[in-house]
Amino acid sequence: MYQLLSLIDMPGAAEWFLIFVVALIVFGPGKLPEIGRGMGKAIREFKKASREVTDQLTAALEEKAEKAPYSSKREFESNDDIVERL
Repeated sequence: MYQLLSLIDMPGAAEWFLIFVVALIVFGPGKLPEIGRGMGKAIREFKKASREVTDQLTAALEEKAEKAPYSSKREFESNDDIVERL
């Protein structure tokens, strides 16, 4: 699977030009700016939602770490140490 994806590369200048010409023919010159604005808004909204989810997860993890009775980084030598600390 990864080998197949590594063969796929970003389009070069000629490919982008061809994509633009086909889009111009299909949608017409009046619609292209509107489509570009719509795509820009969609990308912005996706980034904003992604950032919000990341912030919420980070806040939840930090809150959980603050409420933890002991640090998860602490290591115990034996089960007796765990029982003594409880």
